[in-house]
Amino acid sequence: MHKYLTLIQKSKEYIDQGFDTFHRQFQIKDQIGGFLVLCTFRAAGLSDAIVHLCKAGFTDESLPILRSLIETAVNMRWIMNKNREERLKQYYANLAENKWYGEPWTSVNLRDRMKEIGFKGKLELYYDLVVKFCHDYTHGGARTLPRRRLIPKARKTLMSAGAIYAITSQMLGHVLKALNDHWPGKFDSYKLIWKAIKDLQPPQ
Repeated sequence: MHKYLTLIQKSKEYIDQGFDTFHRQFQIKDQIGGFLVLCTFRAAGLSDAIVHLCKAGFTDESLPILRSLIETAVNMRWIMNKNREERLKQYYANLAENKWYGEPWTSVNLRDRMKEIGFKGKLELYYDLVVKFCHDYTHGGARTLPRRRLIPKARKTLMSAGAIYAITSQMLGHVLKALNDHWPGKFDSYKLIWKAIKDLQPPQ
């Protein structure tokens, strides 16, 4: 099994273990907790879809889904960083204002939110590639058309499955971090995921 695939699976196991510590019950009035739970379900489903597509050889086709996973994880962290109630309202307002853009994505510039929560380096570069591809995809760009696979010079994938798995595992680490910010000590296994990712990186 690919090294990052193991981390993706481990992340989902840690999420389950965290919810098991309080028997998967939380107060109905806990709007932030409810938001985090729904986003976590979404993130887990998106990561499963990404893995299935990559295993089937559809790495480029997985990128719009990866874009959704990035936005989900970033917004979870951004909301939990400060002014949580206010930011949750702002998040829902952004969705309401962007119905034409599609509920999974908003037109909000995620880069500012990413910088606030500490995204930098290669992760920013990968995000730029994913967003550029998704723009082409939604606007019928030539790189995303099926006939691209028939043109020898255009056969190379934009990102390898390994790179996509690495970003996916990072995002699930951020999901765990957001959950731990709300339920301290229940999801601190995000530290294990991030340490494992760091250990897998080539030396500088």
